[in-house]
Amino acid sequence: MINALEKLVIEESLQLEKIEAFLEQPNYFEILGVSSKELQHSNFLAWIFDPKGSHNAEDFCLKSFINKLPLEPELKIKLNLANLENTQILREYQCIDLLIVNEDAGFTICIENKIYAPKSGENQLLKYYEIVENTWSKEEHQNIYVYLTPTPRSLTEEEADINYVNITYGEILQILEDTKTSIDLAESYLPLIQNYIQNLRKNIMADSKEILLAQDIYRKHKKAIDFIVNNKPSFYSLDLIKEIEEYFEKHSSYKKLTSHDKNIIRILPTDVLPIFEIDSHSWEGTGSVFALEIFCEEDRIWLKFCFGKIGEKEESRRRIIQEKKTRFFQEMKKFKSIEKYIVSRSRPESYYPSVANINIVKIDDPIVQKIDDKYEVFKERFEEIDKEVLKNWVKEVKAMNDKLNNE
Repeated sequence: MINALEKLVIEESLQLEKIEAFLEQPNYFEILGVSSKELQHSNFLAWIFDPKGSHNAEDFCLKSFINKLPLEPELKIKLNLANLENTQILREYQCIDLLIVNEDAGFTICIENKIYAPKSGENQLLKYYEIVENTWSKEEHQNIYVYLTPTPRSLTEEEADINYVNITYGEILQILEDTKTSIDLAESYLPLIQNYIQNLRKNIMADSKEILLAQDIYRKHKKAIDFIVNNKPSFYSLDLIKEIEEYFEKHSSYKKLTSHDKNIIRILPTDVLPIFEIDSHSWEGTGSVFALEIFCEEDRIWLKFCFGKIGEKEESRRRIIQEKKTRFFQEMKKFKSIEKYIVSRSRPESYYPSVANINIVKIDDPIVQKIDDKYEVFKERFEEIDKEVLKNWVKEVKAMNDKLNNE
C-alpha cells in the first residue's frame, strides 16, 4: 500500500494541484448553498427562458430550448417564426416546477425538474399532465411535457404514452454556451450566467475537464485513493467522546447530565442547572428540560441548544411543563449571546426543538492541521466558545429566570 500511495503522490501531484485550484474557484451557487437545489435551478431557468428577462437575450434561450424538444418540424418552424415576447413563465403553478405558456402562439410547456431525486413522485407527472390538459385544451394549444434531469432517465409506459420527453441538463448547458457566444447579453449578468454554467459542469453534469482528469486519476490509482478515502480524518470516535465526557466530569463549571447515550454528550453550566430542573423526564438520568448537546460527527463537532421532550404522563402536569418550556424557548430565541446561531424554524411544541446550533470545530479548520490531537483541538475551541458565547448566555438565562419569576 505504501508503494501505491507513493506512486499516486509522485505521478499526480501537479494534476492534483489543478483539481484543488478548480475546487477553490468561487461560485455564487456554492457560496449560497444552492448548487444542487431544484428550487434555485428552476428560478434560474424561469429567468433565462423569459423573453422579457433582464438578460437581454429576448426569446433566444426559449427558442433554443424548444428546438431541443422532439417536436414535429412544422411546429418547430411555426414557433421559431413566432414572436414569443408575450410568453408567461409560471413557477409552482399547482406545484408544477415550470410552466411556459404562450396564448398567442398556442403552446404550453410543462417542466418537471428533478436533480437528485431518483424518480418523480408516484403519479406526479401524470397529475401535472391532467392539470395542463384540463386548463389548456388540445384544440387550442399544443401541450408539451418535459422531464428535466441531470442525466438520462427512463419514463414509465404511462408517462411515455402521454408524450413526456426526458431532457437533460446537458441540453441546458449547450443552450447557455450558445447564448453566451451568439447574443450580446447584459454585461452585469454575464458573471451570473458564467457561474451557473460553471456550477452545472461541476455539480450537476460532472463533465468539466477537471472532473474528467479526476476520473482518470481514480482509474489509475483506485487502490490508493480508496485507502485514503476509507481512512480520511474524522471526529467520530468512541475514544474522543470518552475524553470529552471525562473533561466535563472534572469541569468545575459544568455538569454532565446523562450517561447512557454513547453518541451525545449533554451538559449544563452548574450556575443555571436549577433553572431548568422541572422534572420533565426529557432524558434518562436528569430532571432538566434543557441541555447543551455535543455531537461528534465525521466532519465536525457541534453544540446544540436543545429543549427536551415532555415525558410526564399526567395531562395537567404536562400542560404546566409545556407552558414553561414554551416561555423559556421564546425568551431564549431573543438572546443576544446566540443571535448569530439561532435556528429559525424550530417550534417549542416539538419533542426536541433546537434554539441554536454552533460549530465547535470542523474537519477543514486550520487548527486541525496544526494540532494532531483532536481532543486538544476540541478543548481549545470549546474554551473559546465558553468565554465568548456561553458565559454571556448564562447571564441571559439568569435574567430570563428573574423576569419570568416576577411576572
